Amino acid sequence: MIETSGSISIILGFVALLLPLAILPLRNKINYPIYTALTVASFISCAFSICAQLFSTSYLVNAKDWSALMDTSHGIALISVWLVCVTSVINIAVSLVYFSTNKKSCKS
Repeated sequence: MIETSGSISIILGFVALLLPLAILPLRNKINYPIYTALTVASFISCAFSICAQLFSTSYLVNAKDWSALMDTSHGIALISVWLVCVTSVINIAVSLVYFSTNKKSCKS
């Protein structure tokens, strides 16, 4: 499981970035609950991607593989911050486009 956490993290990171982009061509066809579910799924995917990296780092600490930790810790930290920031920006941008397109259907 730990050996595959890097692959799982990469896949979940891409899912976090691609889910909001999948909303754009469908913004006139999907309703608000589906839009909300896709946005939440994007953020959850981002969180699980970072959790997979934390488990991988924890495994390296328990294995006392200090050289691997020193080689990867800075990159993992930067990529994690980048993933959170880009996921947030993409979701905010898609939200602005979705709500500007569907003003009438989103009113309570």
